[in-house]
Amino acid sequence: MWVLAVGLAFVLFGLACAAVGVAAIGRHQAQTAADLGALAGGARVLEGSDAACARAGQIAAANGGRLTGCVVHGFDVVVTVEVTVELPPRGAVRIAKARARAGPVTSFVSSGEFGERVAVGARDQGDPVVDGVLVGRQRTGHEMR
Repeated sequence: MWVLAVGLAFVLFGLACAAVGVAAIGRHQAQTAADLGALAGGARVLEGSDAACARAGQIAAANGGRLTGCVVHGFDVVVTVEVTVELPPRGAVRIAKARARAGPVTSFVSSGEFGERVAVGARDQGDPVVDGVLVGRQRTGHEMR
């Protein structure tokens, strides 16, 4: 009898670990879609906020996300993305949210232990620069509704 109880405990523990893993994957997928959407929007910001947000939405959708917010501040684009996550075993639906910011940088210096370029005067010190575009995450924690 105790063998059945131990076996059931292992099964329940495995299901709990699977749910946590699926939630983490959903969160990472949302952050990836937000990061890439913000970069794409930042590349189109000179064409206007509508063009920047439209491109950000296309890239977010191509990465499995849904654009829920896009704000252009000067040359910065702030993108909010949601991803629907179904948690095992019953398929409970949760929403993973992520936010990212990208925009052009006029000056940068080479620093960091891995040789990445870090923006001078960036709002978040230490945000990396990719091809002259500041990539920064709006740190919102691990949001799950």
